[in-house]
Amino acid sequence: MDVVIAVTRGFSPRPSCTFKRGEVVRDFSVGSQADWLVMAPDVAGVHLRLAFDGRTLRAASVSPDAPVYLGSERLDERGRPISAPAVLRFGQAELAVSAGDAVQADGSAQVRLPSYFVDMVAERRRAEVNATTQRAARRDRGAPPWIWIAAVSLPLVVGIGAWLLRSHVRSSAKEERAPAPSVSLAPVLAVAPSAPAAVERARTEPTLVPVPDAPSVVPVAPATRLAAAPETLVATPAAPRHVYPQNVADKPVPRLGAHPWEINDDWRAHHERLLDAKGRADAKVVFLGDSITEAWRVAPAYQASFGRFSPLDLGIAGDLTQNLLWRIEQGEIDGIQPKAAVVMIGVNNLAGGFTAEQTASGVRAVVGAVRTRLPDAFVLLIEVLPAHHDPSDPLRTKISDCNRILEGLADGAHVVVRDFGPLMLESDGTVAKETMRDFLHPTPAGYERLSQAVSPLLEPVLGGT
Repeated sequence: MDVVIAVTRGFSPRPSCTFKRGEVVRDFSVGSQADWLVMAPDVAGVHLRLAFDGRTLRAASVSPDAPVYLGSERLDERGRPISAPAVLRFGQAELAVSAGDAVQADGSAQVRLPSYFVDMVAERRRAEVNATTQRAARRDRGAPPWIWIAAVSLPLVVGIGAWLLRSHVRSSAKEERAPAPSVSLAPVLAVAPSAPAAVERARTEPTLVPVPDAPSVVPVAPATRLAAAPETLVATPAAPRHVYPQNVADKPVPRLGAHPWEINDDWRAHHERLLDAKGRADAKVVFLGDSITEAWRVAPAYQASFGRFSPLDLGIAGDLTQNLLWRIEQGEIDGIQPKAAVVMIGVNNLAGGFTAEQTASGVRAVVGAVRTRLPDAFVLLIEVLPAHHDPSDPLRTKISDCNRILEGLADGAHVVVRDFGPLMLESDGTVAKETMRDFLHPTPAGYERLSQAVSPLLEPVLGGT
């Protein structure tokens, strides 16, 4: 029979997934940035993997830091056969595994929304019901008294206004026909005009107001959500919704909340979790960046290439250079002594409206902050990876322009700059889904290429530690 998996806790735009008998699916990732987007607190970008040989479904965890449970049993990185019915739990998300279409038939595949969201929907419905009831009551009572008063007095007010306007026009016409003052009085009026004349001249003569030069502004992308879906990071906004009077890419700026003076609560909580991340004190290499860096942590190649160095991944999905700079300023790499730091940031700036020069200045500020706080660490700056399928895409051009500037940040001793973009490209310059699943975030195969390129550069620095 077919195997049906349904989201019973968490949120997903695709509430269920069916594996058909006889069809082979070798690698199917699940997580907040995976093949199957399932989002909930504590769910990693790629949290677990599923495989189906046509008859048996297997599930595996992708990392010890992202636990997956089959009932009460914790899964490891080896595929574990799943017999329906069963329940898979990861983070605060939950999947129900059933044979055939039983899950869809009994309706349990519907997404269970968080309680706060349910309360919000219920409150909104109560407000709509109350508003409908009040409108019906007003219709039953008829028009309130003030409406009748307004209906009677409005014509009177309009008539008085018209009479005053006509009187004003007539007096203005009379003043225009009045003879001009004699020449002998002109100097006196120019030196000490009477108050009524000054008022009248101010009223009748047009005032010339100088128009200041328009300030140069820099378009800035709106704050992105924590663990944003890949589509929100790929598309370039048609028109930026926010502008600032200066470039902020090289200044520490937190992710904003509902108001410009508030910090996004979820993002701040993620930052604080990284401050207390497991194994911080033992980290020999630290990775800093956005969603591409965050998802790298759960790729199989990450542990295979860097696991023996106790790596610390400090990537947060959706971050811009100014957001990473703020996190660094707020202590995210304080209290640790890694021998190497890998920095990869900037694509969200370029996709969000910053120019190549502004983005490069932001990356320069990040590298400078890392060098200040980790003066003995070797810094590997990875240039912005290619994005979008077509090599002629405008975003590709901005990425290339930015990378040319970033090459100048290499100092030959402490900072090394490398362009690994060609590893993600096909021979014709396009990006394939086999390498970047959404033309932005690498697949496991893409992370394998990236890890194999980075590892030799860190080996001389990290040695056997």
